[in-house]
Amino acid sequence: MPPSRRATLGLLGSATVALLAGCTAGSGGTDAAVTSESGAETDSEPSGTTDASETAGAPASVEMRLVGPETEQVLFTGEDVARVGEAQRYQTSYGLPITLDDDATERISDTVSAAGVDENPEEFEFVLRRGGEEANRFGIAQDLATAMAEGEWDGEFVLTTEDEAAAESLRETLRSE
Repeated sequence: MPPSRRATLGLLGSATVALLAGCTAGSGGTDAAVTSESGAETDSEPSGTTDASETAGAPASVEMRLVGPETEQVLFTGEDVARVGEAQRYQTSYGLPITLDDDATERISDTVSAAGVDENPEEFEFVLRRGGEEANRFGIAQDLATAMAEGEWDGEFVLTTEDEAAAESLRETLRSE
């Protein structure tokens, strides 16, 4: 049986079209955005990741929701995070590379497609919640929304913040127990 499209894309890694997103004010005055892992112009490539053994069993009290017109759904929880990378310096921001497991990747693609995020991504946000409280909000790039909706997304993306402290705090939130 030939490999699935998802498996083929996974082998290609994050060699996809650059996906850029505008910023949306997050809680505590932190601006944030979401792109694919290959999506931002960087001073250096993202590196230094935490393997799944360090994030496996991450708390279900951490969840990312899709919020938009007539929708608020849980996209993934901390248990779905396969890897959290190190905060990386980009030209005008800091990014935190995240990789989700295959089940979450497929579920998110289905949810984003059904909600029509790719048609008007500016009407939607990803909202990170911890312990039932909002921690951050992230805008969604058009190209990322399209890749997710078309099932061409490999589960890797970058949560972008304005400063290193916010990126490190976000990393700790996603890795905390």
